[in-house]
Amino acid sequence: MDEAMQGHESAEGLLLEGQRLLNLRQSALAADKLLRVVRSVPPHGPLYETACARLSLAYKLQGKPKKAISMLRQAIKQAPRNAVYRLHLAELYREVNNQKRALTEARRALKLLPDLLEARELVAELLLEQGFVDSSIREATLILKRSPRNLRGLDLLGTAFLYQGDVDHALQVVNQMALLSPSDPLHHFKRAILLQQKGQVGEALGAFMRVLEMGGEEELVEQAADAIQMLDEFQVRQILLLASEDAIFRNRLSHDVERATRQRGYHLSPGGLMALSQINFDRAILSDSPATYLLPN
Repeated sequence: MDEAMQGHESAEGLLLEGQRLLNLRQSALAADKLLRVVRSVPPHGPLYETACARLSLAYKLQGKPKKAISMLRQAIKQAPRNAVYRLHLAELYREVNNQKRALTEARRALKLLPDLLEARELVAELLLEQGFVDSSIREATLILKRSPRNLRGLDLLGTAFLYQGDVDHALQVVNQMALLSPSDPLHHFKRAILLQQKGQVGEALGAFMRVLEMGGEEELVEQAADAIQMLDEFQVRQILLLASEDAIFRNRLSHDVERATRQRGYHLSPGGLMALSQINFDRAILSDSPATYLLPN
């Protein structure tokens, strides 16, 4: 090693500096330091291996997955039985949409280290993405045997059940996720969708409204609000159609909208009830097509 690489400029010093910069998320500066190490030391041994692995991470943080793959493959040449390297390589292959290689590397990681839960989770996800639903369910079940409260495993299992059209089992899984993590609005949103698919309108409406109350990501809140409006409008059409054929029901609607609708098995949101109470039922019923009468904006 020449004199220019002594002191702060030694390979060891550059490696440490590169790691420090990575910790600060200064990936471009880190890559510069680490690349100098890779180019200055023999292409074998632990120093070269570590530099390649860290340079791979720096490239990944820069959004350069192909370069990250190349560097990590160099590290794996030095440590072919490193399960964590294999796992990270699988994630990188997935990032560049090479699903086949991603699954191969994830399986290798799992074979090298069967207790590496992240590898089994990735295998299950990749199997599901590639359409191997039964195999994904088996892997997710193994995850939950080792870690019963594993939300990622539960999410995989529920999604796989949904792919099979098994809404009942998917709902059981989502209910469990909502119990384990009640503050996550996404679980309640998924629960609402499944309840809606089962025709359990009242419970679905309640779950969607809980998402609104919890807040969270704007897109999720908007989707919940849209779903509530859709459920309200669908029921209002049915209510008006029923009212056009049933004078007693129409009269009850005029006196107490909430009680009248609930007695007939309808469940409207507070906004839906308020809008329905403002409808002129006589005008709606006398219109050419009362079932198309929408809630006022």
